[in-house]
Amino acid sequence: MDETRDQIIGEITALKSLLRDTDYEVTKYAEGLTACTTQAEIEAYREAFMAQYGEVIANRQAWRNKIRELEEVLDALDDEAAEDEPEPEGEDDEWPVTPEVSDSEGEPEDAPGEDAPAAEDDSED
Repeated sequence: MDETRDQIIGEITALKSLLRDTDYEVTKYAEGLTACTTQAEIEAYREAFMAQYGEVIANRQAWRNKIRELEEVLDALDDEAAEDEPEPEGEDDEWPVTPEVSDSEGEPEDAPGEDAPAAEDDSED
C-alpha cells in the first residue's frame, strides 16, 4: 500500500509542478486584461490569448481535476489504513486515576475547596 500511496503522491507533486510552471501564462493574461479599457478590447484580448494559450488553460483545469481525484483516493487509502490499525488496549477505556495526596503524617489532606477544621483560638479574651 505504501508504494501505491507514494505513486499517488508523486503524481500529485508532478501535476502541481505543471501548474506552477504555467502560472506565468495565467498571470500574463490577468495583467493584460488590466490594460483593456473597453468591452471590445477585453473580447479581442481574450480571443488572442485563448488562440495562443487555450490548450494550456484547458490542461490546467484537467490537472486540477486530476489532483482532486487523486487526493480523494489518498483520503480513502488513509481511512482504510486507519480502520486496519488495531486500537491500543485500555487507553480509552478508563479514566486516569489520580493518586490520593497525603500530608507528612500519612493522613489525606483536605481537598481544595473543602472547609478545614476551625483552628483553635489560643488568644486570651
